[in-house]
Amino acid sequence: MKKIFITILLSVIFTSDKQIYATVQMMDQVMIINSQTLSIDSSILTEFGENNNFNNCIDNDTQMSCSMASGCDWVMDMCMDSNGGNVINTPHFIALDERNGYWFVTTIASGFIAQFSLLDNSLIDIYFVGDAPALLAVDSINKKIYCSRMMPMNGMGSMMPDSESNIIQSLSYNAMGFLELQNQEYVINSPTPHGIAISDDGTEIYTASNTADWIYKINTQTNEVSGFVMDQLVGNTSDQVTQRLKPIQCVISENRLAVLPDCG
Repeated sequence: MKKIFITILLSVIFTSDKQIYATVQMMDQVMIINSQTLSIDSSILTEFGENNNFNNCIDNDTQMSCSMASGCDWVMDMCMDSNGGNVINTPHFIALDERNGYWFVTTIASGFIAQFSLLDNSLIDIYFVGDAPALLAVDSINKKIYCSRMMPMNGMGSMMPDSESNIIQSLSYNAMGFLELQNQEYVINSPTPHGIAISDDGTEIYTASNTADWIYKINTQTNEVSGFVMDQLVGNTSDQVTQRLKPIQCVISENRLAVLPDCG
């Protein structure tokens, strides 16, 4: 197996068996990496349009075999999945459901959430969200996934939609994919919710507006949505864009909620 010696824009998540799932945004793919050797075990395209192509190009270990494989390019002495279409989907975030054997990825530029099998990384289903799906929180007990919406990405040009959303979307899923009739949307009073976390029992969702510096709690049993300003000394309204704290992610640990700022 080839090792990674190139710098790539990615987000990573570890599975319990020490694999690393990494989004390679500008190459429209997810790499599955052995955490011990840092070798690439597999690479999977995230092209969720009419030209779907899920060839495992990394299996081609010579330039000749790579050039003969559909949808593959020889780059940096490795056979990599090529982006055969004109649309850059931009995989952004990965979440795992190790209890039931699935992993999920969002594509912020094309607006999809995709469900894959943890067993063989095969594609199970895709769902078009729109409004740039960002981060995910998984309720593996009730088989639901919650998706926040992306904040505006200045500098990415036409790759990002112009709209701002104030919706957290809930999708139910099973072995066959997403369940169309059991989807639900929660509306908050601030734009661009980004960071998202879920309680252990799945009864509470927390999300933070990246632009308005407000944090919200969603009760998934009663559908009640409660909002709080993060800096009471500033006291800005929920729809006022401040971009002072710029919360980027929420993390729950032992009944404590941590909100992480965007330090970029």
